[in-house]
Amino acid sequence: MPRTKKRKKEDKQRAIERESNTIAISNHAFERAKERLSLNPQSFIRMVNKAYRNGIDEKEFTGAFAIFMSDLKAGREQEVKVYGTFIYIFVNKLLVTVSHCPAKYIKYLQIVKE
Repeated sequence: MPRTKKRKKEDKQRAIERESNTIAISNHAFERAKERLSLNPQSFIRMVNKAYRNGIDEKEFTGAFAIFMSDLKAGREQEVKVYGTFIYIFVNKLLVTVSHCPAKYIKYLQIVKE
């Protein structure tokens, strides 16, 4: 019995959820990862897990970067984590999107890492 397009999407989402253990990844996040990170899906799943566990939480930043991070949240119930030079936005352990950190804030990341 051939699978429908909807069924294929559902199967893909279930596989993603199994692979990433407790963290689900939205289709939007996968699309953004293709555009912005140039990673294959398996590498991206590993990166998301590392970002969720080891990423720097938005509460650890101060100054202009902290203001930028709070603007990203915009009052919503989100977890914003920074891992490497990328910003990951999670809602209830679901990765919603991933974005590059603006170049002017990369120096703040180096200070916090030290």
